Amino acid sequence: MSSVTRFRPIKGQEPENNPKGFKAAIEIAYLLKDFFNDLKIESFIKTGLHIFVPIANLYTFEQTRAFAEAVGRILLKRHPEKITMEWDTRKRKGRVFLTIITMPEERQ
Repeated sequence: MSSVTRFRPIKGQEPENNPKGFKAAIEIAYLLKDFFNDLKIESFIKTGLHIFVPIANLYTFEQTRAFAEAVGRILLKRHPEKITMEWDTRKRKGRVFLTIITMPEERQ
């Protein structure tokens, strides 16, 4: 099972149309990578600003999803001026939207 964190640029625009948003998303990707490094968790920044964390099949889908959500909340608490997990686009102004996505349970 693997977990993927997806970053979307500011205001929901595509990165190629929003250089400021793309730069902000890159900064957040490196903050997340540093967080995983501090925890001694192997992770990789991938094309499209996904963070890939290889996870052994020791954990259930629910455990992996809960871990990914907790990581997002910790990063949000540390950098609330830079990150949001708010789905309402009106509440995201000037921050990078951090979404937590895991492989569908049926693909485990």
